Amino acid sequence: MNTSTIIIGVLIAAAFVGWPIIGSYSKISGPWVSVIIFLSGTLSVTILSMKQLETSTLSAKGVILLALAGVINGIAVYFYTKKIADPAIHTASLIILVSVSMAVLAPLLDWMIKGLTPDLKQICGFAMATGAIYLLSK
Repeated sequence: MNTSTIIIGVLIAAAFVGWPIIGSYSKISGPWVSVIIFLSGTLSVTILSMKQLETSTLSAKGVILLALAGVINGIAVYFYTKKIADPAIHTASLIILVSVSMAVLAPLLDWMIKGLTPDLKQICGFAMATGAIYLLSK
């Protein structure tokens, strides 16, 4: 990865972990946090993607698969925001658990969906991330 990709990745991570902490801080209910984040996110993506949306084509299979993924993501965000809005849940710990779980699941899903076999470094990372999840649950 080049430097600009790493910088963008860090900024994306900051945005991804920032909104749950702000949502918890706001004392707004989890469902409202979900709705506000999704609507404002949809608006932002639409504005930033206008030119690309005009020139790209869609396939029925792609639309169906992405719509299904969107429904699954929406359900996950609903439960995620319910947890971050719960004062009994330590928001940062939940974010770390979710983030590490994503690191574990990404190569597995890549392998299951796209057939990309993880290399030795990814397998070692998977093992370490699995250990981190175990330690976080204690």
